[in-house]
Amino acid sequence: MSGLFKKVLHILALIIIGCYLVNSIVDLTYAIANTDDPILTITINEDGHITQEGNLFREDLWYPDRVDSGIIRINNNFKKVKVTNLGLDVELKTFNSGYNKEVVYSSFVNNMKLTIKQGRFLIFHKDIFDNRSIQDLLYKSNDNSYNGFTLEDSNSITISKGDSIDLKYTLYMDKESGEELESLKANVPFFINFDESH
Repeated sequence: MSGLFKKVLHILALIIIGCYLVNSIVDLTYAIANTDDPILTITINEDGHITQEGNLFREDLWYPDRVDSGIIRINNNFKKVKVTNLGLDVELKTFNSGYNKEVVYSSFVNNMKLTIKQGRFLIFHKDIFDNRSIQDLLYKSNDNSYNGFTLEDSNSITISKGDSIDLKYTLYMDKESGEELESLKANVPFFINFDESH
C-alpha cells in the first residue's frame, strides 16, 4: 500500500511541477514577444522624490470595447521601500464635442477598467488587482475623497535600493459604455505611495 501511495505522490508532484513549468513558459513567451520599452517609467529618486515619464493612454484614441496593455517600470534609487498604494488621475485631452465634459469624465472613470500584475524581467506572476474601475483608483493629493487604491499587505510591493520591478497593466473600455467615449484621448498620471521598508 505504501508503494502505491508513493507513486501517487510522485505523480502529483510531477503534475504540479509540469503546471508550474507550463505557466512559466507562457509568461516567458509573452516576455520575449513583448520587447518594447515600458510605456510608463516611475523613478523614486535618491531624495525620495518621484518622477515619471510616459502615459498609460499613450496618444491613442479610445472607444468602447478597446483593450490595450503595456509595462509600467518602477525604478528605486532611494532606499528599500514598500509600495502600499496605487493611484491614477485623469485629464481629458480630446472628446466628442457634443457632450458635456463632466458627463464624459464621469462615464470615463466608471467605464475604464484596469488590471495590474507584478513581475520581474517581464515575467508576471502576481495579481495586484483585476478589472478595477478607474473611479476606484482616483488619487488627488489635496482631496481626501480620492485616496487611490490601498494594497492588501500580501499585495504590497517591496523594492530594494537600486532595484526595479515591472507591472503589466491591461486597460479595457467597457463595451457597454456610450457614444460619449468615442474618439477620446486622455492623460492619466500613475501614482505610487510608499513606506520606507526596514
